[in-house]
Amino acid sequence: MFSNGRGMVIVFLFLAGVINYLDRSALSIAAPFIQDDLSLTATQMGIIFSSFSVGYAVFNFLGGMASDKWGAKLTLFVAMIVWSLFSGALVLAVGFASMIVIRILFGMGEGPLSATINKMVNNWFPSNQRASVVGLTNSGTPLGGAIAGPIVGFIAISYGWRVSFIAIM
Repeated sequence: MFSNGRGMVIVFLFLAGVINYLDRSALSIAAPFIQDDLSLTATQMGIIFSSFSVGYAVFNFLGGMASDKWGAKLTLFVAMIVWSLFSGALVLAVGFASMIVIRILFGMGEGPLSATINKMVNNWFPSNQRASVVGLTNSGTPLGGAIAGPIVGFIAISYGWRVSFIAIM
């Protein structure tokens, strides 16, 4: 499972999942600061949280198509650039509408992760190891969500919510 450079593939896919969910969870950690700073209501925050899913759902499917057409490595590379940029772009938000647009674009960047992980595992590993590798690589996502609270929370409390998004970008 870890021979012929495959171990590094597992490590990188695991880390991509960690980063993906850390970025995704950051808004919920920083929400009270953002809501206060931008004078947003609880309803508006709920809509902002949900807007991520619009881009994410569409690009789950399109990410799979892109992986088949252009390859999983290129698709994941582009997706990681997009999600990193729009994770950091949240600091440019000035209100409700800009938050929605940024979160949709952020979701578009994060959407292809699952499809590209599965495609890479399918390409790099024999069929009798694929389920184990998918399980191992996908275990990075809950870890990312778990460490988001302490990391984003500490930065937001110490330096401000905008700095936390620059740091995780």
